Parts: sequence; structure tokens; C-alpha cells
Amino acid sequence: MAVTLNVSGLPEDLRGQRRYLPFLFHPRGNGRLGKVPHAMVQGRLIPADVRERQRWLGLTDAATLVADGRADGLGLVLGPDLGVVAADLDGVLRGGAVLPWVQGIVDELRGYAEVSVSGMGLHILIRGQLPPGRRRAGGLELLDAGFIALTGHRLPGSLAVVPHRQVALEAVYSRAFPSEVLVAQPTLLASLPLADNEVLARLRALKNGPKLARLLAGDSDTYPSPSEADFALARLLRFSTQDPDQIERLMRASALGRARWDRPAGPGLTYLQRTIHRALALGGPTLPRTP
Repeated sequence: MAVTLNVSGLPEDLRGQRRYLPFLFHPRGNGRLGKVPHAMVQGRLIPADVRERQRWLGLTDAATLVADGRADGLGLVLGPDLGVVAADLDGVLRGGAVLPWVQGIVDELRGYAEVSVSGMGLHILIRGQLPPGRRRAGGLELLDAGFIALTGHRLPGSLAVVPHRQVALEAVYSRAFPSEVLVAQPTLLASLPLADNEVLARLRALKNGPKLARLLAGDSDTYPSPSEADFALARLLRFSTQDPDQIERLMRASALGRARWDRPAGPGLTYLQRTIHRALALGGPTLPRTP
């Protein structure tokens, strides 16, 4: 039996977006019902191409079509400009309870989580960027584009907003698609490296200097998890030096250090080294060298 729409339970930070479409159920060849997005054209609903932005509706208009019985439900159009990743998990509820392996994903992502339209699956929404590669493994599919049907029936304890969870997303992805995770080899600068104290001095003089100082002092209270704090420090240090050995040396001199840093996390890498390589592989601007 399909789960009805609960508009008040939908993510609070996405309600103002004009990127919703109603859907109608359509029988598939396998006997299951597909959710076909529709657009309102000249007063009637017709199947929609979700890439046509001019067809998208605000939440109120899309929900009204559902409330009036003209549509079976609604969904959100994902895309790079939104920056939301949806974890679609099919058939993972048994008697209303979440399967243990799925509960681990729910706990790790700590995002907006809801029961799917079928009543047997889950959707978890977070903000982040998917690595390139596969998107489906077993009962898990990760989506960053296309159409995702929503119900607004949140799991107990689920967030009412869609949080940023890049580190957690990468961890879940690396376990689901281990053969797809390649550690990028950073390109080292040809010039002589800066001394450790010079790297820190240049960073402390910038706008993010206080943030760097707090992380070096072991203050991670403003981050959702220690892993997020580790990654943030690696990214800050990367702005001044792209030498992975130097970043590791500077991070080990900080008060953030913990036993997990030395655990194996891939061929020939510790957890800390893998975190540093991810921070380097993500790219972005760097601080120009002084003459």
C-alpha cells in the first residue's frame, strides 16, 4: 500500500525550492508501479522531462495537485545546482523495523531519512558530492540527478533538514563500491617546500586563521564528527602546502590526533593518509607562493 504524502514532514530547508513535480503511478512490465513525473500543461497533467526547468513547481502547487486527487504523489528534481544526494534503499523495512545493515547507513549519514512511497524502503537525503563511478549496489542506489519521490514520513530521530555530510558520504560510497575508489596521486610542487612553521604562519594570517588555530588545538566541537574535523584540517593545510607528508606531519603535531589515524584504510594507507589524499584530490584554489 502506498504511503500518503505528509507535506509538513518534508525537509524544511527544501520547501522553498521551485523544483517539485507531481507523479502518477504507471504499471511496469515487471508488475510493479512506476512513478512517472508529470507537468501541468494547459490545465492538464502530461508526462514530464525532469530536465525542463520551466515545468518545475513550487511545493505548494505540487502538493495541491496531490491533495486534489489529480496526482498520486510528488518528488524533488535533483541536480548539481542543488547539491543534494539521495540514498535510495529498496525493501529494507521488515514489520516497520529497519534492517540492521541499513540502520548502520542511516546512523552514519545522519541526514533527513523517510519511508519511501512503497512503505518498504527508505530515502536518505544529505548534501555532498558523489565520487565518479557506479551508483547502484544491491539494494542501495545513490542519486545526485533525476527525480526522487518524497513522502515526508520521517524516521524517528531523523533530521528535519538536509545536512552536509561529505565525509560520511565518501565512507559509505567506498564500502558500497570498493573497486571504484581510487586514491588520486597529488601533484607535488616542483619548487622547494615551505618550512612547517612558514606553512602555519601563512595560514594563520588569513581569514580562516582562527578556525585553523582551533583545530590545531583539538577543538572539534563545531563539526558533526571527528572525521569531519580531520578532513577540515587537511583541507585548510592543503591551501598552503600540497605535500602529503608535510600535511601529515602538521596534523600529527595537532591535538586532534587519535588512534584511528593509524588504522589501515586501503592498500598501503592509514586512515589519516587516506583523509589527506582525499583532501588533495578534491582540488581547489591554493595560496600563491611568495617570491
